[in-house]
Amino acid sequence: MNHYLFNRDSFNIFYNCSYYDINLHPLNERKDIFYGSILIFGSIVFELLYLPIIPVLWKQSFQKESCYKLMGIIAIVDMIAISLNGTLTGYLAITGAVYCSFPHIQLCAGTIAFAAWLMECDLALLLAIDRCLGMVNRKLCDQIFTGKRIYVLIGISAVYSFIIAFCTDTMTFNSLYGVWLVNPHMGYPETGREYKNLGHHIHNIGIAFALATFYLIFVISLCKKKFSSQKQFSFSEKPIFIQVFLMSFMNFSCALIYVYEQYFPTPKLIMQFSQFGWMCIHGLPSIIYLGLNKRIRRSVFKMLRIPTNGVTSVAHQPTKVSKFKNTVTHQNRSKYELN
Repeated sequence: MNHYLFNRDSFNIFYNCSYYDINLHPLNERKDIFYGSILIFGSIVFELLYLPIIPVLWKQSFQKESCYKLMGIIAIVDMIAISLNGTLTGYLAITGAVYCSFPHIQLCAGTIAFAAWLMECDLALLLAIDRCLGMVNRKLCDQIFTGKRIYVLIGISAVYSFIIAFCTDTMTFNSLYGVWLVNPHMGYPETGREYKNLGHHIHNIGIAFALATFYLIFVISLCKKKFSSQKQFSFSEKPIFIQVFLMSFMNFSCALIYVYEQYFPTPKLIMQFSQFGWMCIHGLPSIIYLGLNKRIRRSVFKMLRIPTNGVTSVAHQPTKVSKFKNTVTHQNRSKYELN
């Protein structure tokens, strides 16, 4: 978007569609109905799952804790991203679109989707730091994330995301490969000019390893606490490891693959997997929240008036509840049940 906003002369050179015909590749070669349908179907499922979760995350009882403040913002960003990297991308794949099919729409959508990706990664990293510090140093965690400080961090993340997205080369969708690429003319006669987005590449590589590092610290801290107390992992704590593995694997693998495929020959199936993975990075939290976070699930069910089994029976076991409170505070318990 930087060429379009700040240098229209270079934009007319780098993003000129007049020197080739997009039908050099026939429409039946470009469109992929099956792939596009999967993206649209997946995006609709994720969006529908998020709809009841967002009002729950923004309830006052949840917003008292920094982790849920972050999760509330992430959920909104995720819904915006899914509509672009899922629904819109699916439509573009079905219609066999390339950059020169809808240049202005592609530029705007690519910039917003990129900004959403940047902000989601930043907030996910803040959430990982919040979790880790909550395990190893509760006091330091409160000093960083409580009060208005959490909103300052969110604001910095938003400003950073929009600066990078609007001041670097925009990624556009190419149905020949099924992904968003920095080079808008990939697969067509080359302009002889270099297309690159160092901000995207540095961010992806950095966030991949940073998330993996903090999630690893989180797992080690949890294991250390359990081993020092010589207790087995409870049933409610085991899902944490499933979430950690899913989120870190998806962020790590898809972020790196997306950088690699910008410059090196990559099988189309792998490229499509990275696009599907990008959508899942934004969409999977909705499934994880409902499947692994009891507090969110119960609140959603209560809001939708869906009966839950076993809630009443747990409430009538004061000895177990009091024993649990002796080991974990209410605030820390929400951390263990987080996501």
